[in-house]
Amino acid sequence: MRLLTRLVAAAVLLQQAHGFGPQQVTHFETSPKSKLLTRDDDTTGVVSGTFDQLIDHDIPSCGTFKQRYWYSLNYANGTTPPVVLIAPVDAEAEQVKFWLHDDYVIGGMIARRIGAVMLMLESRYFGESSPYQQLTTEHMKYYTGHQIIRDKIYFAENVKVPFAKDGSVRPDAVIEHLDNVMLYGSAEEIQQIKEDFGAPDLKHNDDFMNLLNYEPQTYQGASLRIHDTWEFCDYVENAVGATDQSKLPGPEGVGLDKALAGYTRWTEEVWIPGKCESRGPWKGVNNTGCYNFGDADSLVYTNRTLSSLDVAETLQFQWLLCNEPEEYWQTGSPEGTPTLVSRLVNVEYFRKICLLAFPPGPNGETYGLAKGKTVDSWNARYGG
Repeated sequence: MRLLTRLVAAAVLLQQAHGFGPQQVTHFETSPKSKLLTRDDDTTGVVSGTFDQLIDHDIPSCGTFKQRYWYSLNYANGTTPPVVLIAPVDAEAEQVKFWLHDDYVIGGMIARRIGAVMLMLESRYFGESSPYQQLTTEHMKYYTGHQIIRDKIYFAENVKVPFAKDGSVRPDAVIEHLDNVMLYGSAEEIQQIKEDFGAPDLKHNDDFMNLLNYEPQTYQGASLRIHDTWEFCDYVENAVGATDQSKLPGPEGVGLDKALAGYTRWTEEVWIPGKCESRGPWKGVNNTGCYNFGDADSLVYTNRTLSSLDVAETLQFQWLLCNEPEEYWQTGSPEGTPTLVSRLVNVEYFRKICLLAFPPGPNGETYGLAKGKTVDSWNARYGG
């Protein structure tokens, strides 16, 4: 899927298609002054991301840097919504991301008029989109008009944005967005996401994303408890308790913001409450300690008595995965493939759990993976 084409040509295309040229006088309706007073505080519907931008477009081997962008679907509609690229000021762009909330700037007026996606790319060497932190003469040589223009072209041809051509949200958009925050967001942004989901105490980002892995797994047992899956879907679609069928979302979905809010509510209201408390040593209805697999002193590993039933069962199951080794783990899909499970939840994540769960015994006892066994040997032995 490639929604974006050459954004640098957007203004020309819009002029040709919609008559914004000098031959036609267009009057844009502006918002009431009362709205302008608090507008810079409103970023509803504005989604952030980062992109691997080339430092030197003429010599790609020089490497890349993270370039921030923001977009909004607030006005996007139709089967193939156009994209309006809004150029920020030559400054840190975080302070003007509210431009994408509505029709604050001319680009927003155009987007509202034609049903377009609004998108803003932070300029290189500003904010958090700089290949270098020290603005020396040596480093500034990549800050040229040529490189700035090529940034837009390269971005348009290579960025993968988490919304579909019909303006709907892809099923994997929420996970893609959260992965992006966990990998490239600030410490404050990451912590805010964890608090929103009701898991502020999970300090390891892969543990947090693994917590969100449990809902897709419920579909495995749908033949026994299909209610769990449907309940989650209702939350994501913002349709909990809905009785009017005409108001339910169609195939186009509800968009990233609403889906993210619904996923947040489900995790905080349905999944977390009582889960760890019912599993033995964890106290507190909203305790998330049983999802802490990143610390060696976690009660997941330190409490090994058989009487701690759920803990013991987890260790028993993991032993087969680590020792045989079955490595039957539900991980995120490879890059370029849509995924419902975070890519932070990968084979390396679970192998780290093996290492912490089963340290060497007093006589050097260890598990199969640590001895060099592989899943290939398992498959060869049992014909799998």
